[in-house]
Amino acid sequence: MKGPKHLSEQDRQKLYQQIPRFPLTVSEKDLAFYTQQARLDARLAEVITEHIRDFWWKHDARALNKRLRSQPWPSAIKPMLYQIMEYCKARVETKKQFSLWMRDVLSGVANSPPQLYFISSLKPRARSLDREVDESLATYSKAGYYAMDVLFNKGFGGELRSFQDEMEKPGNAERVIKLQILASLRTFFRENKASEIEEKLGIDRTTLSQIKAGKVEGMSIDRLARFLDRIELI
Repeated sequence: MKGPKHLSEQDRQKLYQQIPRFPLTVSEKDLAFYTQQARLDARLAEVITEHIRDFWWKHDARALNKRLRSQPWPSAIKPMLYQIMEYCKARVETKKQFSLWMRDVLSGVANSPPQLYFISSLKPRARSLDREVDESLATYSKAGYYAMDVLFNKGFGGELRSFQDEMEKPGNAERVIKLQILASLRTFFRENKASEIEEKLGIDRTTLSQIKAGKVEGMSIDRLARFLDRIELI
């Protein structure tokens, strides 16, 4: 299958900053696309893996699965998820929740035919290809790929966090409040048709699409809370 459209090096470098700075703006559609670009850029692969580690609970597993399966390389996300399971510390309950989420994300996603994970033709690699294959990490090889890279900055996996962990994080009040409102709104959205939501909440189609995608970083708490108040009055 033909590979994805390549982002320019400049655009990829912008993502290095944008994704960690505005994590709530990353939708399932965005994330699926970024996992494809990660095969072209090891630094971007780190950024995406760390985003998944920190904000996996924000992304609807079935929606992400659907988006991945429309991509040329749906299995590109597998080494990222496997490395999170392998290298990140986490509370037992958090790891269990992540494992269930990962199962739904990968449902029906087959392994890749044997090949290098990073597209060597796009950027010369100093390592021997034989060594890349012989010493490939299991987190790649069990998905059909070959690579030796640990997909975390400086090789440190850090901590796998859940929504509850994020809520307990000091100095994170505004983000937590937005995430709580977002969770309540998404429940209402799942139970109603788009036309009904627009009518009942007085919400325009663009705003509705942004909230459904989890892109609430630029929205004020007051604006989001008004929609929640209208739901409670229904």
